[in-house]
Amino acid sequence: FVSLLYQFSGRLPSGPQLLIRAPYGYSFVSNFDVDAVSTGAAATLPIGLPLKDPSRPHELVLPLSNYVREKLTYGFRARIGTAMALPDSNQWSIVALLPVEEDDPTVAVDDVATGLSEIGRA
Repeated sequence: FVSLLYQFSGRLPSGPQLLIRAPYGYSFVSNFDVDAVSTGAAATLPIGLPLKDPSRPHELVLPLSNYVREKLTYGFRARIGTAMALPDSNQWSIVALLPVEEDDPTVAVDDVATGLSEIGRA
């Protein structure tokens, strides 16, 4: 399992998607949890059904079902497949994918999560 705690650098409305990206070599398996009680966070992240692309097992998309507030700690916990060797860049990231217009694809907004910290791995 991996557990992450993070804060958003600004308020996000409902509708965007959050892309959680693990380092290459890791893969999201199951048990995706964003509940404040089980993650140790201050608030539960309001999400819809998590989306996985089999061709990108190190990425997970969480669609927001309600707005999230800045400077409030949220958490994420998931069962992961671990890398056979430590990747060159062992960095996790959370990026917001915001819709630009109805006929345009989404655009990534960097640095949406601050204070990203890995709090445990089992």
